[in-house]
Amino acid sequence: MLDWTSQDWASIPCGVQSYGQELETDLIVSLIRELNGMFNLGLGREPVCDRLVAPEQQSKPRILMLGASHTLREAEILANRGYEVSLIAKPGWRAIKGAVEEMGRKLSESLLDLASGDVVILQLLDNTCYMSRTEEGGDLPIRQFNNGEYHVDGELILAGKDRQYLIFNTILTLLRLVEGRNVILVTPTIRYVKSTCCEDQEHATNWYEAGFEEKLRADLDVCRQNFKDFVFTAGIRGFRVCNPSPTLPGAAEDIEDLVWGEDPVHPLPEGYERITDLLEREIEARLARCEKRKRSMEDAAGASNKKPRMEQPRADWITGTCSMTSSYRPFRGGRGGGWGRLFRGRSFRARGPVRGGGWMGGGF
Repeated sequence: MLDWTSQDWASIPCGVQSYGQELETDLIVSLIRELNGMFNLGLGREPVCDRLVAPEQQSKPRILMLGASHTLREAEILANRGYEVSLIAKPGWRAIKGAVEEMGRKLSESLLDLASGDVVILQLLDNTCYMSRTEEGGDLPIRQFNNGEYHVDGELILAGKDRQYLIFNTILTLLRLVEGRNVILVTPTIRYVKSTCCEDQEHATNWYEAGFEEKLRADLDVCRQNFKDFVFTAGIRGFRVCNPSPTLPGAAEDIEDLVWGEDPVHPLPEGYERITDLLEREIEARLARCEKRKRSMEDAAGASNKKPRMEQPRADWITGTCSMTSSYRPFRGGRGGGWGRLFRGRSFRARGPVRGGGWMGGGF
């Protein structure tokens, strides 16, 4: 037997040379054509021979967002990040009976196109939870003046717990519609951090007091906990309740000018990017929890499908009273003893964006 060892590419017998992707594709296509012609296999005629194909990216869930002007801005950012976003939004929307009924009809229609793994984001509380307190002590909704601007006539406050509960009951029909889905409920976003509504010092009078921002942030934290409790008490499970305010810097921080402009209610694009970062984290956390629960249910279902342990019936000669078994006694000998046997049975186990205050619908 001859032992031949290749020295280099030029010494390979018959002049075999290396070839590139183009020649490789031609060879494979020819082979497929021959196989289809001879055996009628129906193989694809355009194989992919690129070894650098990127792995398929995990598809993102579709998102349905409900709310007011904040929602419009955040939806655009999510769409730019690759999400398919549907909107039910109206600038200045407030949680009052008529508006909730109208939104409920639009929500019912939109849910028909939503899959079980998609996400619903509800941002319904901003324009209703913020109120103005007059000198007489009355808490009133923040009014819109003839020029279209909103002004705080008196002190700027957040609705108390009792009024928050009334607001919760007003939007409860919307929450029931999305019960059992992947839902994120967003509590009010902080506002009036850098400035008041105007230069009139009779408006938002407590803005000039020391500790205004700290108290407002503390009230927003309490508001989040209140709505989390309301959801739990109502028996609605699976909602994630988040407060976006900590993502926005305060008046004493160096990056304030990157987040807040002249508008005291709506932050700059950088601010909405920060809020959207939070929403993305909440989406991922919500989906991860659902996936974990799904695996647990599958494991439990798999365990319940296993065949139960079955006892094999014992033979009559074991369970009966034949003369042999009834008269048998283990031998108890003295010194030296003897052998004794005890018979036992066996068991067998089977294995087994919008202007003019109109509604925004559709998607990005």
